[in-house]
Amino acid sequence: MRGGVSLVTCVMCLAAAAPAAAQGHTLDEDVPPPFGEAPLGGGMVVDPGWSVEAFWLGVGAALGVLTTGIIAVAIGDTDDDRATGFGIASMSIVGLAGPTVAWGGASARGHPYVPGSSGVRIAAWLTWSLSLVAGVSLLASDIDESNGRRGAFMAPVALGAVGLLLFAFDALVSAIQADLVTGSAR
Repeated sequence: MRGGVSLVTCVMCLAAAAPAAAQGHTLDEDVPPPFGEAPLGGGMVVDPGWSVEAFWLGVGAALGVLTTGIIAVAIGDTDDDRATGFGIASMSIVGLAGPTVAWGGASARGHPYVPGSSGVRIAAWLTWSLSLVAGVSLLASDIDESNGRRGAFMAPVALGAVGLLLFAFDALVSAIQADLVTGSAR
C-alpha cells in the first residue's frame, strides 16, 4: 500500500510541475527551502537579535516580581508604607518588563521561518494584562489584613511572574528558530 501512495504522490507532483517546466521555470524558484536551511538569495537576513538576552531578562524579572510580592505580603500592616512600596515595585516590574521581553523576542522574528510561538505569546499578553489589572486594583483598594486582601495580592504577583516567564519562553523559542534557520548554534 505504501508503494501505491508514493507512486500516486510522485505522479501528482510531476503533473503539477509540468506546466511550470513548460514555461521555463524550475521547481526551486517557487518552493521554499526546508525548515532549518537558509533560503538561497532572497536578501532576507536571519538574526536572533537580542532574544536570548530577553529570555534571561524575563526570567530575572519573574524572580524579582516574586521576591518583591512575597516581601509585600510578608511585611503586613497597611500602616507600613513599605508593604505598599514593595507591592508597587512588584507591579512596576511586571508592567515594564513584560513589553520589554516581548520586544526582545520580536527582535528575532524578522524572517518567515522564525514565527516564535504565537499561542505562548497570546497567553503571555493575557496573563500580563490580568496581573496588572488585578494588582493595581488591589493596591488601590487599601490592602490590609483585616479584610483579607493582603494575601490575595499573591495572585496577581504569581500571574505576573507566569506572564513574564511565558514572554521569556517565546523569546527563547524565537532565538532557537533563528539559529536553526541560519545553521549556527549558540
